[in-house]
Amino acid sequence: MNKNTVTRETLEDMIVTTRFIVDGTLTIAILTLTNGFKVVGKSACVDACNFDKRTGEVYAEADAIEQMWLLAGFALAGSLTKN
Repeated sequence: MNKNTVTRETLEDMIVTTRFIVDGTLTIAILTLTNGFKVVGKSACVDACNFDKRTGEVYAEADAIEQMWLLAGFALAGSLTKN
């Protein structure tokens, strides 16, 4: 694989902190990246009987990382067009 790619490891290396907010059955993950930018992910379940805090955190963090793919790809494409 060449250097002009975004990998899961690339994204994980950008994360400085992860914070979770839980409000009922809604879980929000806030990832702070190395440049200070924050990315938000969320998860929710319909029935409060099915709510599990840790599961909500896993899905919310995964949603935030999904947002990072697009942002990192955009940044990489921009840097490639400058060369």
